[in-house]
Amino acid sequence: MKNDAFLGTYFDREGVLKLAAALNIFSWVLLGLYGLQLLVSIGGFIMQGVNGYLAGMAFTDYVQSLILLIEQPIPGFIYFIGLQAAGKAFLIFLEIEHNTRRVGLQTNLREK
Repeated sequence: MKNDAFLGTYFDREGVLKLAAALNIFSWVLLGLYGLQLLVSIGGFIMQGVNGYLAGMAFTDYVQSLILLIEQPIPGFIYFIGLQAAGKAFLIFLEIEHNTRRVGLQTNLREK
């Protein structure tokens, strides 16, 4: 008696595809929000310069303000890359599962 392998699915393929698409969309929304935050911060920095708030600052204070301005969007880029990678990883895992199932089915058909 042959031992037939169980070729059932333990997950919802459509659910995984929807999750990958949602991660992709959410990553772009987060990147947009961090980009908007950067634009608002740049606008605020420019307005501080126009209104004279930066006039009495020492060089190191001025550089520190610029560094803080530049480092604000870095987490947004990291989140964007991480969410994009997670979405692509789900698609890669689905492809691996599909190929494994196909090879297993072909092997079972050859054995019969």
